[in-house]
Amino acid sequence: MNQDNNHSEDYGYEGYKFTQEKLSALGIKFMPKQGFAEFTIGTKHIAIAAFGYSSNSNNISDLENAKKIISGLDKKYDLIIVSFHGGAEGKNAQHVFDSTETFLGENRGNVFAFAHTVIDAGADLVIGHGPHVLRAVEIYKQKLIAYSLGNFLTYGNINTGGISGIAVILDVEIDSTNGNFVRGKLLPVKQVGYGIPEYDINNEGINLIRSLTENDFPNTKLLITPDGKIYYTGFGKISFRFFDDGKEDVFEIQKVPDVKPAPIND
Repeated sequence: MNQDNNHSEDYGYEGYKFTQEKLSALGIKFMPKQGFAEFTIGTKHIAIAAFGYSSNSNNISDLENAKKIISGLDKKYDLIIVSFHGGAEGKNAQHVFDSTETFLGENRGNVFAFAHTVIDAGADLVIGHGPHVLRAVEIYKQKLIAYSLGNFLTYGNINTGGISGIAVILDVEIDSTNGNFVRGKLLPVKQVGYGIPEYDINNEGINLIRSLTENDFPNTKLLITPDGKIYYTGFGKISFRFFDDGKEDVFEIQKVPDVKPAPIND
């Protein structure tokens, strides 16, 4: 869990530490401000680094420091995941630009430049939060960037009307040898009542991310299917065969350069 955000000390430093104690008691890894978490899967040692824009954060606007942190971790760990809190907020903040974003007069960073910088330095997966709405996904140097996954669980104190109540859970598979993106899956959720998430049978989150990705990154080498599967298209031709019996689609990649994937029929 990323604690590096502008609400982690809403109940003071005691509340911040209390949260850490409860997470530790439950066996949940967390990234404190200016910190990272580490764990091991099989023989692979993995680090998850946290960045934000609030006080005492590893600030996303300090690209040189971000580069230094990630390149340092890259020397010690097999895989590096970056979780950042940044970008403007609300329904007018759905799009990603290569420019600094502000909200209520506060510098919220250039999330595009930040994500590319940390991947250049060695990060293998970048996941963003902060805008309270969904944003596009992008592939950069065969690494996946999710610029915002939206609101997930915001009990009672965050606006969850309209697009603010639409989110996704991201399931990602990366290559354990080099960190490259293999495939992913978007699970659509929506918030009801006091901000409790439930499965969204209308797939609104998937539809929104598909639209935003096509608009903001029309040339990115990703294909997102109507049911939320994400595939890398950089190898060339992709073919799908869909079945009516609920089985997984058959996924085939042929290493044929400069062949665009067939359009999706919605």
